Amino acid sequence: MNQDGSILVSDQGDVIAREYLFGNTRRAVQDVRYNNPDGTLDYIEEYAFDGTVFSNLFYADNQLQEIVFYNSDVQPVVRYYFYEGVINFVTIEDPKTHAVLKDYENLDAFLVDQVAQLVTEDDTVVFHYMGVEMNSLREAKSHNVLEMAESVLDENGNVRGNLDLILQGQLDYIDEVRVDSQGYHDLEQSGVPMDRVVEVK
Repeated sequence: MNQDGSILVSDQGDVIAREYLFGNTRRAVQDVRYNNPDGTLDYIEEYAFDGTVFSNLFYADNQLQEIVFYNSDVQPVVRYYFYEGVINFVTIEDPKTHAVLKDYENLDAFLVDQVAQLVTEDDTVVFHYMGVEMNSLREAKSHNVLEMAESVLDENGNVRGNLDLILQGQLDYIDEVRVDSQGYHDLEQSGVPMDRVVEVK
């Protein structure tokens, strides 16, 4: 085993891959990183903790091109396609026929659609950051709660942009904002509407 925790995989003396283990284990493989003959990355095979194949990441010229996610029978079900480092196409496919069942022009559209299908109006979704987590709830019918993990104010002392939009009612899919007492005080002082704000003590 190498100092970085990897294990070299050789074929007739040539290193063709490196195997990495899950932390604090001696045999549980996390991923195997295969190389091209010139040493550039070819693909990475990732494993779930139970040892089943979780995904494959395919590269060209050391640039990620595609990620394939597998079901428990190691059949492809979801694919992410990359262009210049950005996911620009996502497909869901039939695991047996490989026919594309649904496609999306970006990761955001995929997440919005899938989250909307998974959660119901009886569900409460609590999230902590106003990025991908929040955007993926745009079409969800659930009760959506932002529990602030950071200050309600930005580095200039203003209410954070997306938080302000939520409190002004412009991001109406967020039903409640939970803040600590300092955050509650800061929001009151800023003059934003407080009808969605709940102080957590």
